[in-house]
Amino acid sequence: MKQDGNKHEVYGSIFKHINRIGMLCVVLMMAISIHALGQMSGKRHERIHALKAAYITDRLQLSGKQAEQFWPVYNQYEADVRSLRKSFLSNQQISGNRQNDRNAYRMVDENLDYQEALIKLKRQFNTEFIKVLSAQQMNDLYLAEHDFRQMLIQRIHDRK
Repeated sequence: MKQDGNKHEVYGSIFKHINRIGMLCVVLMMAISIHALGQMSGKRHERIHALKAAYITDRLQLSGKQAEQFWPVYNQYEADVRSLRKSFLSNQQISGNRQNDRNAYRMVDENLDYQEALIKLKRQFNTEFIKVLSAQQMNDLYLAEHDFRQMLIQRIHDRK
């Protein structure tokens, strides 16, 4: 009976070390991600990205191995979404200078094109995410992204 108790203590200790190693991998991947995104809008963006990564990792309960495989794919997904949004917004700013019916219709049409491209991009990355995440984790990913965005908006609103 005492041997079973010792086994549980040993296994518990091993799992603690594995969890620590997994979290170190997550932190390392986040540091690499932050470094890669360093070209963007400075420290504020880095801080928000790190908070988002920690929030998503926690919400999805990613294992160390999952995190190691997930974050490079997710970072590429975010970069592609950001590029798509930037292109759309620059077109909207150019078009928005001259408001008339024809221009307004074109802006609506461009918005629909943007939404279609975004959906296509999400479908493309879903095939990559499913290689790493369970279906439940994929569902939780989109909920976590939404919840994080809402939390960020609320904090900005609270500061005003």
